[in-house]
Amino acid sequence: MKKDATSAPTQPRTSAQFTSVKTRRGFEEVGDQIRAMLHSGELKAGDRLPSEQDLATGFGVSRPVIREALRTLEMAGILELKLGTKGGAYIRNGNADMLARPLQDLIALGRISIPNLIDARRMIHSVILQSACEHGTATDFAAIEANLDRMEALAREKDWAARTDEAVLFFHLIAKATHNEVMVILIDSLLQILRYVVLEKTPAGHRPQLVPLRRKILACLRARNSSEAIEHLNEYLKVVHKATKVK
Repeated sequence: MKKDATSAPTQPRTSAQFTSVKTRRGFEEVGDQIRAMLHSGELKAGDRLPSEQDLATGFGVSRPVIREALRTLEMAGILELKLGTKGGAYIRNGNADMLARPLQDLIALGRISIPNLIDARRMIHSVILQSACEHGTATDFAAIEANLDRMEALAREKDWAARTDEAVLFFHLIAKATHNEVMVILIDSLLQILRYVVLEKTPAGHRPQLVPLRRKILACLRARNSSEAIEHLNEYLKVVHKATKVK
């Protein structure tokens, strides 16, 4: 009987060579070798690692050690573990989770305070506004304006969950206007943390005083006036954080 080609397991998409593990805790060294291959370019986003058995043979360790290493890399946001006939361990595309998760842990442990987080937000946003004023294009600013239109329409409909999504997107779009991927990743990580640490403690509802401030920030971006944009941003953040229950 002819096998269905679509059901065949996906073959590993890497020719990386692994070295036998002989020191330290095995799963840590396995993880370090995979990270090193990622840094050197031997592995890249989308690559599928060999099977657990092949990895165990290549590293000279047991399959439980490989499973622990893969779980650790999954928790770090480096791997995605998929199930099924085309399952396996895949190198993930980089995303904000890789920065946000460790910071969320530090907040939970009390190492980072909420006031410090809010202050960092103010400083990072100020730098991003300066860069967006310098590098933003008409297309970038049109995307921000469309976002503001959607946000205000959702507020009229009292769809607070969707409006919050658009409010987060507002600052993501400003970061995109810098045309600097580092800025985008930084702001996305920060917004992800703020959403679950601060915004969820803020009563849902419409704060109409924010509407003109967002519009003023956009107008300043178009006018390439970073100093006034930062002034309006600071007013905006005062209103937002005054409403939060986090002290």
